Amino acid sequence: MKQNILLFFALLLLGCGEKKTDTQTATLTDYQKKAHEAIATAFGGKVAQSLSPDKQTLELALSDCILLEQESDLLALHSSRAAWIYYQNTAIENPKYTGINVSTVLKDTTKTFHFTLAQLGILQTKISTIDMAAKFLITDDYTNLHALFDPVVMASSTEDDLRGYCAQVEPEYGKPVSFEFQGFSFFKLSSGQEQLDLAGKLKRSKKDTPLGIFVDFSKPGIAGSVTSIKFDY
Repeated sequence: MKQNILLFFALLLLGCGEKKTDTQTATLTDYQKKAHEAIATAFGGKVAQSLSPDKQTLELALSDCILLEQESDLLALHSSRAAWIYYQNTAIENPKYTGINVSTVLKDTTKTFHFTLAQLGILQTKISTIDMAAKFLITDDYTNLHALFDPVVMASSTEDDLRGYCAQVEPEYGKPVSFEFQGFSFFKLSSGQEQLDLAGKLKRSKKDTPLGIFVDFSKPGIAGSVTSIKFDY
């Protein structure tokens, strides 16, 4: 009897020491797990998700992220990237919800940003525009960079004008060497026309700069769709 009692307590203690499975993680699909891992890699910290009561919005919460604490002025930008990473990894599942909320949980505040699946779908068709622009800057290919711009916008600006504008930051920051996408936003011009703002970090030989381009996403292709380029957020 004494041996049975000791065995019982040993099993009880062993059970208490076992690692419990995260209920949420256990219910995630493989695509969702991959999305969580990619977001955690990009920002650090923790990622949690849930579905709104009406099942129309996927809720993502980012917490314990040092990057977000350090760059709290760029929460909207970083949140858009998190939404894109999640969408990119899970769109194959054809989700029924219509939008993604990204909540950034900081030590002293929580801010939430909303992105529709329609917006993310547009981004999917246009994100390569900024990758191409960055590639042409890195390779010093201003002929093809100039071709990305709307001819109406560039009517009075030549390829050399574009080169001069882009190269003016090089003495201080150096030549661009690589690029990392950071996020997006949609906005309306005073004319009412909608544009897509794509942004990222242009890594340079001396000091990195932002890279932002405005895209007229009503244009069917990439060539001729860029309306502006800038080296800040």
